[in-house]
Amino acid sequence: MGLAIKPQKLKWRIARLTVLALCAAVYAMGVFAVTHRQSAAMAMGLSAAVAAVTCFWPRLSTLLAGIRRRSAGRAVTNAIAAFALAAVLYAIVISGLMLGALGGAPADGATLIVLGCRVHGEEPSLMLYRRMDAALKTLRDKPEAVAVLSGGQGSGEWITEAEAMRRYLTANGVAEERLFTEGRSTSTYENIMFSKIIIEGHGLSKNIAIVTDGFHQFRARSFAKSAGLAPVAVSSGTPVFTLPYYWLREIAAITAQIVMAWPTFDLRWLRLDCASS
Repeated sequence: MGLAIKPQKLKWRIARLTVLALCAAVYAMGVFAVTHRQSAAMAMGLSAAVAAVTCFWPRLSTLLAGIRRRSAGRAVTNAIAAFALAAVLYAIVISGLMLGALGGAPADGATLIVLGCRVHGEEPSLMLYRRMDAALKTLRDKPEAVAVLSGGQGSGEWITEAEAMRRYLTANGVAEERLFTEGRSTSTYENIMFSKIIIEGHGLSKNIAIVTDGFHQFRARSFAKSAGLAPVAVSSGTPVFTLPYYWLREIAAITAQIVMAWPTFDLRWLRLDCASS
């Protein structure tokens, strides 16, 4: 009987083991992602942090209780808790906007803007392959549609992202005359603005469909809307083991855009016409 574990302690141990198992699973997925040259540092770091907190929670709770016995300690911990709560609520609001940008269906004669992504030498990354496959399916389903392939050349890339996309799509049966390459852009904003120049220069339809990952659609569509284009979304699937990292990074990018726009109160890029969804 002396070895019996109290029900409350048993529940706590089971909960800790469950959290640790989930963290181990996320970390293993991160290792898999890294071996496939995908970024998973955020997922791996968060899983390791949660696992550490779970393992040492009894000691941490005792330490926090000691800190909160002092008035200064209570003030600091309350401020940290308030900031954390505000950050979570802010992330929920931005995530809602990001999810709301996923709708829409391209018109038969739409212009696709396919946003580039990392190329390793001349080999497209997994994420870029998924975007190209989404564009390929839409071009096959919409014979009158055309595509602007947008993406410059970064470090470690031997060709532009636009050229990598052109090679893949033509190799899979898309006619050259349906494709327009834009190989100068180095950001989402430039993707849209440089693509707009091509659209206007060739008299292409301004009813556009932006082909990119779902997490990226809100910012890309907002830039397009502020540029006078009518965007809908064609979203490619993001590998699940990279989604936490890219989702949080996108929230940070949106926040940076708000901060940069705030001094001039020019937040038009945030507008998203839901009627076009």
